[in-house]
Amino acid sequence: MYREHNIPIIVSGGLLANRQLTEAEANRYFLLKLGIPAEKIVMSPSGLNTQQETAALRELLYGKTVALVTSASHQLRAKRHLELQSVRVIPIPVDFLSENGDLWAGPDLKSLARSHRAFYEWLGLAQQYFSVHL
Repeated sequence: MYREHNIPIIVSGGLLANRQLTEAEANRYFLLKLGIPAEKIVMSPSGLNTQQETAALRELLYGKTVALVTSASHQLRAKRHLELQSVRVIPIPVDFLSENGDLWAGPDLKSLARSHRAFYEWLGLAQQYFSVHL
């Protein structure tokens, strides 16, 4: 997307347990390895979860439209958190977990990992809903 549109890339995320770099720093490093110029990468190295990250991005993104590139399983919740910060979102889902449209392929480790991600997102969506509506 950067090569096509030459717009800044914002990376976010704080320092998670057992990590040397913040999520923002790790993603910046990855983008630099892909050849993205450093001056086109904006870091927001705070927040330990999606809600905290989007709150930290509010001042930078308020009233703007962004392309949200995140895993397909996380897209809905991340999009809602940004919209709660008055940010318009164009979703760009990546890292799809299902193959050939079959999420529940069978009782193997790969399927168990997929279902774990799905349950994690469902619980996150439920928490998000109740924190907004109660």
